[in-house]
Amino acid sequence: MIRHILFCIIFFFSIFSFAQKNKEKPNWFPKHARYIANNDTLNYRILLPQNFDETKKY
Repeated sequence: MIRHILFCIIFFFSIFSFAQKNKEKPNWFPKHARYIANNDTLNYRILLPQNFDETKKY
């Protein structure tokens, strides 16, 4: 039991330390989540379809 807890602590510590070192170039993020690493705000255009026209009334 203690070995499992120590393994989890070491595992998460290594992931977060790697994330802090590579904060400038987050190549370990999936492609759909890279905007989270680049800035802390969610861009609403990501949620819209590519051919979405804001001038039209749907």
